[in-house]
Amino acid sequence: MGLIIGMDEAGYGPNLGPLVITASLWKLPDDPRQFDFWSALESVISQTRPRKNSKHLHVADSKQVHSASAGLAPLERSTLPFLQLHNRTERLASLGELWRLLIASPAHLDEIQGEPWSGERRFELPAVVDVETVEESQDCLQQALDSAGIELRGICSEIVLPARFNALCREYGSKGVMLTRLCMNLLTRVWDRETSEPTLIIGDKHGG
Repeated sequence: MGLIIGMDEAGYGPNLGPLVITASLWKLPDDPRQFDFWSALESVISQTRPRKNSKHLHVADSKQVHSASAGLAPLERSTLPFLQLHNRTERLASLGELWRLLIASPAHLDEIQGEPWSGERRFELPAVVDVETVEESQDCLQQALDSAGIELRGICSEIVLPARFNALCREYGSKGVMLTRLCMNLLTRVWDRETSEPTLIIGDKHGG
């Protein structure tokens, strides 16, 4: 048995952002270095775009899952079942509820909810797909996880708006150092370093 942590970021480029870094923690039935997530969950997830009317969740880089032409639907279909599992019994009904689920710092939460595109109940979830579709995918995902002996232990995010992004770049001297610092802080929120369980941490190379 062991733990695996996956961490990735989006919004690191030159556009408005915000920079979003998310980490997820999973308990596995086997050695995390040998465990194959894709095979264990092949009944519900796919690395390639699923065929039309397929109920598989597309789990891949966000640039592959989301496109401007397809809109938000593919992204919602892929992410909301996982987020709903993390939220347990309560249905995520708004963007504000999603922020509270993922963000630990009250100060950063207030900052994000002060933005014109955010707010407590300004945007309902899901925005595009049906609630029933999310619930059905969540049930299928939970069944597959149970069958494979996998447990989702946690998901948390760091959301950095432009003003804070620029301030941290000045403080640390480079985007790369800033990203690494933020990732390490996020890691301490999702993972207990004192655990005796073998743990594999997977993340991108940091540049800039």
